[in-house]
Amino acid sequence: MLAIRPPSNQSSSKSSKKYTPNLIPCRINHTAPIKIEKRYWDPKITKNQRGKEELVSYFRGRRLIGRKVKVPEGWRGVVLRVGEEIMPRELTAEDERREDEEDEDEVAEKEIKTKIVDEEGAFDDLTVWGHECLVDASGDMVVRGMEEWMAWASAIHGCEDAISKEDEKSNQ
Repeated sequence: MLAIRPPSNQSSSKSSKKYTPNLIPCRINHTAPIKIEKRYWDPKITKNQRGKEELVSYFRGRRLIGRKVKVPEGWRGVVLRVGEEIMPRELTAEDERREDEEDEDEVAEKEIKTKIVDEEGAFDDLTVWGHECLVDASGDMVVRGMEEWMAWASAIHGCEDAISKEDEKSNQ
């Protein structure tokens, strides 16, 4: 499990850094930050054959076309770093009772360690790249998740007052 450490507990310089995540259609077996040079990654806005502007870049000789996806209103996009720090677990009376009843091996198996995650920065939008064409909003899970599923989650988990107001408007 992961627990996000609130930004107020971190240095203010880290939490204010702005990022623009790029999701490219390939697998790179590297998960740490790298220093990017313009010759390797330099997205540009160009006009296509129809005269429409599109975001284009090349990666290892392949032409990629990008779609900017905004983080929905009411949500925050954050870049997180998983550390090795484990969140201390507070024992309740119920936990102590179970420990007394159960075998030590069973307790160790059930104990779930929660790693603390730090916020490195934030983003307002991300770019999803497709090979030679624009990513299909209805088929791509990231685009669909940002545009459709988050709105759906807000409706389900939203306050009943907001839902009641929407119902009143629709009944008029």
